[in-house]
Amino acid sequence: MTAGNVVAPPAPHRSTKVVAAPTALNLKTPRAVAVELEKLAAASGNAAFARAARALFQQTSTGRPAINDRRAIEEAVALFREGNARSMNAAFRQVAAAVHGFSNVRSVAERLRQKWKARKI
Repeated sequence: MTAGNVVAPPAPHRSTKVVAAPTALNLKTPRAVAVELEKLAAASGNAAFARAARALFQQTSTGRPAINDRRAIEEAVALFREGNARSMNAAFRQVAAAVHGFSNVRSVAERLRQKWKARKI
């Protein structure tokens, strides 16, 4: 909404309460900060404070647990050395099929190959 060269300020999309800032806080731990953020969220009605408090309380994801493939890789190496597999890749596929079934042989064989190549095992 413009009138000539004058631009009207945007209308606020929600009302917010003004809350006095807390003084002399002991904010040495993330938990203490989260508790104060929850108090601010309750006093002001601002959901951003509540979201920030929840983010501080949440545990960080560590990802998937490691898979111990040592025995499977040792078996594949033995198959190849004994001549029961034409290549290391064929040995990894054989072990993957025996250990994990045929549903995901390619991905398991690739995981084994990568670990063997990196010499993590």
